[in-house]
Amino acid sequence: MISDFSTLLKACRIKAKLSQKELAEKAGTTPALISKYELGKVMPRTETIAKLAAVLHVPLEDMLNSVSAFDVRSPVVSIPIGNNRELFLSEEELRKHGLNPLNLLAIEQQGDAMRPILNDEDVFLVDVSKQKVFDGKIYAISDKENKIIRSYMLMNLLDGSLRLVSFSPHYPDMEINRDDIEIIGEIVWRSGFIIR
Repeated sequence: MISDFSTLLKACRIKAKLSQKELAEKAGTTPALISKYELGKVMPRTETIAKLAAVLHVPLEDMLNSVSAFDVRSPVVSIPIGNNRELFLSEEELRKHGLNPLNLLAIEQQGDAMRPILNDEDVFLVDVSKQKVFDGKIYAISDKENKIIRSYMLMNLLDGSLRLVSFSPHYPDMEINRDDIEIIGEIVWRSGFIIR
């Protein structure tokens, strides 16, 4: 059994009949970094591991498991998104930002009401431990009647209700009774393409 990332990467690259330069071009990195990865001198970021796995047609889970065996200082956590998909993030990075992986929920943005911060199909993380509303923060909320999850910037109003603010001019602000929605949590991270 292959026990570490560097050995797995090199074996998969050779099996795919790719030079370090060819693999680097396909994965959007440099030949020098591919060499360092294969020598075990540096570890790639999770995003780079995902690109390498895709190029080499290796299950991402195998690549990530080899990283954990090689470098226990930076374990990777898996957060389900839905439709049998998972988001892999560095536990160290999450904790560095004060986030507990057990409190995180990954959701895919639907619609363009929060462009350019959240685009349609972007994935975002919600910290379910942060449900207290602070003006200007972005939250995932659920309509209690339809159970549809949406994202809005929230503002507290003097009468105890909330203003739901969209970043798109096509969606006017709304005022809503706090009892009519469930605040799932604060949106703390997002991933997605800038250009659609």
